Amino acid sequence: MDVLLYGLGRMTEKIEKIIRKEHRIIGYSDSYSKINLYKGKKFFLPEEIKNVGYDFIIITTGERKTAWQIQQELVNNYDIEKEKIIPFAVYAKSEIVENTMTELKDIDGIILGNSHAFYSILPKYLNGKFISLACPSQDIYHNYMAFQRYVSKECSGGGNNLKYIIFDLYDYNFFNSDVSLTKGLLSYMCWGGVIDKRNFDLNTHYAMEFEKELFNAHYMLAKLTEKDKQSMDMMFGTYENPILADMNYQMQNRWNYIKPDEPLQSDKFVADVVTKKFKSTILENIKILDKFIRAVKKINSNCKIIFTLIPRYITMEKVMSVTMKEWKQDFETILNDFQEKYEDVHFFNYKNRIEISGNNHFYGDICHMNALGGRCFTTMLSGDISKFD
Repeated sequence: MDVLLYGLGRMTEKIEKIIRKEHRIIGYSDSYSKINLYKGKKFFLPEEIKNVGYDFIIITTGERKTAWQIQQELVNNYDIEKEKIIPFAVYAKSEIVENTMTELKDIDGIILGNSHAFYSILPKYLNGKFISLACPSQDIYHNYMAFQRYVSKECSGGGNNLKYIIFDLYDYNFFNSDVSLTKGLLSYMCWGGVIDKRNFDLNTHYAMEFEKELFNAHYMLAKLTEKDKQSMDMMFGTYENPILADMNYQMQNRWNYIKPDEPLQSDKFVADVVTKKFKSTILENIKILDKFIRAVKKINSNCKIIFTLIPRYITMEKVMSVTMKEWKQDFETILNDFQEKYEDVHFFNYKNRIEISGNNHFYGDICHMNALGGRCFTTMLSGDISKFD
């Protein structure tokens, strides 16, 4: 296939590298450059594209909204066939789990959790081959779905070789959380979460159906058409989305650190998930976590499941400990029940490890570690896990 790349920017070469080798890049284009050649190949003005012999145009901007708008402009202003345009940012795999599965086979362990795990548990600082399926705002249900999607792909023999699963449970009220009923669901998916609407139809924060809300908010498609999927498979085969990889790299490589007297994040004290008990959500999440454990044991009965709690910065932890006091007992009871019911289920609570939480140089914001904190915390966790060997 002859391919024309539209857009000269930060992602152009990264997207170019994942195009399958049998395809030929015949030239480049964009809306603001007036040059003859780029990287030794012909550069075409937008008005010249229609007369070029190409099979596909790939829009290489990393912004979904911009990519979609460029596609519309090419169709409406330059009479380009929509079927021959691939707005990569819109069509590319958006889920962390989809992209992570291209990285490693025969892995030893999986990391699950929300932003606490995403920033604090770094795979390459654990002993063995680990992958992280953690994602900001990922609740118990979507963690379970990420795990299910991973093992269903038959990578690592469907997970038969798994030795460890590290599952961070955020805080004592985590069983009270259902992101699909909050305003945060669409942002969760934008950050690389699993596109599964769960209880979205009961979400009072949105008026339109899930697919429309997702597209209006982030220009994300809940599902590609079969034709568009075939075009992506034909053009890229197995690939890792460089846009998502770049975003995650930037997020996990923060070297800024907070002040010792950093202001508290007050919204964490007054959120509904803290101040109100949603009994049906709690019961549903307990059942989901039980299903998760049973699913792991079915794959490998000897796999160790390690639940963790990761500390915020110490001033935040001290204030939150008052708020979390009434949640703590129920949380510990739930975990104790799981530990009694299943073998190799463990709970590592790091909230009182002040060598981590008491060091402001380890935190990029008052609730999340920076790159240094993540490396130090993961090294501590790795040492604790090694005691099982």
